[in-house]
Amino acid sequence: MIPAFDPTTGALPPGDHRATLEEIGNRFGFTPRRRWLLKGLRAAVKAFWLADIEDIFIDGSFCTEKPDPGDVVTGSSRMTVSMIGSIRIGLTSK
Repeated sequence: MIPAFDPTTGALPPGDHRATLEEIGNRFGFTPRRRWLLKGLRAAVKAFWLADIEDIFIDGSFCTEKPDPGDVVTGSSRMTVSMIGSIRIGLTSK
């Protein structure tokens, strides 16, 4: 489950929050820019899965309530990723 945004920061609270791609799309696809970024995220997730990388994280301004985030930061457990309020994409979203 994706928690509510922190009202003082506009970001997710610290921690890993599991979600499916569908849940991420429903929660974060609330502007045309965000829906466009989601298309790229879906392609990146498919590439990770093809490489047998199953733990995928998204982070950055996409995980905030900004209407027009700059990008979606992605990574895996095989990479060093700085995470505050990140979302872990679960295998159930394949």
